[in-house]
Amino acid sequence: MNRKITTGWDWIQRLIRPPHQVWQQTLEDGEVDIRLQQPGIVAILLGLLFLYIFMPIKVVVICLVSVAGVILSGYGWVRSLAGHVHATRKLHYAAMQVGDELEENICVQNTGWLPALWIGIEDHSDFPAYSIGVIRGLAGFQ
Repeated sequence: MNRKITTGWDWIQRLIRPPHQVWQQTLEDGEVDIRLQQPGIVAILLGLLFLYIFMPIKVVVICLVSVAGVILSGYGWVRSLAGHVHATRKLHYAAMQVGDELEENICVQNTGWLPALWIGIEDHSDFPAYSIGVIRGLAGFQ
């Protein structure tokens, strides 16, 4: 009995704790993950749906349609960007020696018509005092 309670509690904690993976696709040049960072908006949507079932008034319908529209338009925007944003990383010097400066270029392109409001680049290298992690925005067709 105690095991079932622990498992149920773990499930509730995983449900509350973001990020939640919504969609994943493997492309030829990488992997795309869409994750829900703020599950509160889905809780608001479910709460409005529950409220609409028991109290179908115009204000609840307007709020329900508005929140659902925001969620669906945001998901459509992200899915559009998922196939149109590409990044390349080029190291200028292939043979490095101790003491050489590391120089590399990262080129991010958005071939879609929707802008990418922010794109985060994470560097997973273990070089000391070197990080190229940055957040930038891209307009469409760049």
